[in-house]
Amino acid sequence: MPRLTELEAGVTFEGFLVERKLSEGGMGAVYRVKQLATGRERALKLMHPELVSNDDLRDKFIQEANIGARVQSEHVVDVVDAGVDAATGMPWLAMELLEGEDLGAVILRKGRLDLSEVATIFEQLCHAVGAAHVAGIVHRDLKPENVFLASTKRAGAPFTIKVLDFGIAKLVEEARTSSNTGLMGSPYWMAPEQTERKMQISPATDVWALGLIAYRLLTGRYYWLSAGEEGASVTVFLRELVIEPLAFASDRARQQGVGELLPAGFDAWFARCVVRDQSARFADARAALDGFRALHGGAPAGGTEHYPSVKVSVRTVNMPPVDSMALGTARTIGAEAAPPADDDEDLRGTVPTQKTPVAAIAAAVALAVGAAIYFLAIRTTAPAPDPRAGVAPTDTAKAAPDALRCPKTMAAIAGGTFSMGSETGEADEKPVHSLTLNGFCLDTTEVLVSEYAQCATEKKCPPPSSTVFWANIKPEDKALWSQACNASRADRADYPINCISWDDADNYCRWAKKRLPTEEEWEYAARGREGRLYPWGNELPDSKRVNACGVECAKSTQLGDQGLLPLFSGSDGFETTAPAQSFKDGQTPEGVFDLAGNVWEWTASHYCPYPGNNCASEWRVARGGAWNSDAREGVKATRRDKNAHDARSSDVGFRCAL
Repeated sequence: MPRLTELEAGVTFEGFLVERKLSEGGMGAVYRVKQLATGRERALKLMHPELVSNDDLRDKFIQEANIGARVQSEHVVDVVDAGVDAATGMPWLAMELLEGEDLGAVILRKGRLDLSEVATIFEQLCHAVGAAHVAGIVHRDLKPENVFLASTKRAGAPFTIKVLDFGIAKLVEEARTSSNTGLMGSPYWMAPEQTERKMQISPATDVWALGLIAYRLLTGRYYWLSAGEEGASVTVFLRELVIEPLAFASDRARQQGVGELLPAGFDAWFARCVVRDQSARFADARAALDGFRALHGGAPAGGTEHYPSVKVSVRTVNMPPVDSMALGTARTIGAEAAPPADDDEDLRGTVPTQKTPVAAIAAAVALAVGAAIYFLAIRTTAPAPDPRAGVAPTDTAKAAPDALRCPKTMAAIAGGTFSMGSETGEADEKPVHSLTLNGFCLDTTEVLVSEYAQCATEKKCPPPSSTVFWANIKPEDKALWSQACNASRADRADYPINCISWDDADNYCRWAKKRLPTEEEWEYAARGREGRLYPWGNELPDSKRVNACGVECAKSTQLGDQGLLPLFSGSDGFETTAPAQSFKDGQTPEGVFDLAGNVWEWTASHYCPYPGNNCASEWRVARGGAWNSDAREGVKATRRDKNAHDARSSDVGFRCAL
């Protein structure tokens, strides 16, 4: 696919001053711009020229791009202008600039959501989709990545949902049809009728996606088994989608080790969403919402957490490159909506009739060829076998009190409330504030040199660096501190990978089907509900608990005298980093090693003032202190450090969460 023309910062494009690129994906790129006529900050999305490959499509583009204006809901992203650039042939959209993150990123960060949180999201999501259905519009590509949790101006509201990419689906579909590439929609959310161009699309098509989204939010898993299988073929997925019996949601969740996470009555609701016969589904999003409300006793309780946000447009900064088949997804429908299904009944004891369209089955073979390029590019973000141990997430470690299930190489951190920060620490550790987190899984060790090397060997990660880097680094400092980079040492396979940037750490965790922990999660894992000073408790650091700066570091033969003072008497045995699990007295009650010392650990969070991290900081937070920490405060569980995302230091590494 030809690359988009790059827009440099400072140039003017169609009345917008370009500030910087925010993201790029398979269908286009997004820039942060200023609208010259109004002075307002906007998001400019450029799409590939083949989207308007013929005159008819060019004429239709502006009309279709603004179709979202017909949806009477504040939960639809505003498109303020659209056009086709005469010089390059590139279609473009100018949209409101949103602050926040998409729901796909939220799930990667948190793992799953509580029923009350999902209820709050669904109230707003279904308001937008329901309003579209009233207007005769079907979104056609509902998925977590198209649901944006934006910062809100409303008092007491944790976020404002914005549904993205209404308006260009019909155009995209026609462009795809003309190029004979077939498939329309994102695979793990698309309904069976979307596998066949001539089949009817109705509001019930979006209802199918709503059911799958709810399952994903509540369990942290994809409903489709093939989504969690590395290298699953197109044929395997299509068989699940259009041929094989659809399992009850609770049965599927039990297969995946998360059966306890679904609320009572979810099976019946899910079966009215994810059923192949459109007429058996809820008629539209409003009907689906009414059914979902019954699962939690009526109106949503409302979330208490303000989701961390970064300055982005309608995508998170790291737009997945595999999103190549569906940037825009609304379609005006001429047919009437599918008739309502019969009144609710207990569906748990009877499998609803699953009518498999004959045309869809026949199309599966053709789709396997026509869609092969797209599917082969997919790298699912569903939990999958852990690269360290070769075990699936259902091979679990000892469960935490809330029955959270984690891979054997990860510790289960039960959800709870804790006090974050310290009134006696550094200024950026204040004020102390209370937070409630869901349970999550955390690597028991920092990511090792051997583990990162596996990702690099598969060419999914850049080769590990053997040198340090930061802004304005002096040549002598680069030569000195690069000596402590573990990747350059053949004998350090079981040492933590260091000299690694935030970008590469984030990429590794995504490859491993995990994510970087937020700094809230990191501190909670280190402190626990009881508010420990250090990961092991309140006892002072010593040579048995933490790899910090003992006498061996202060007078290092490798790095020389750097003016460091011993943190404790005696030697911890390692001048720089230490192998994983060397300090058993320093582990947390859950069995997490080296949250203090060894290497600082990158987190997913931007460096922002407390409380919250809702700011546009370019810095990323690192936690935990390192082998060269020479003060007790440096290894306390509340200590924060900041680094540029591209910096590489010999005292910084990372671990992943799930």
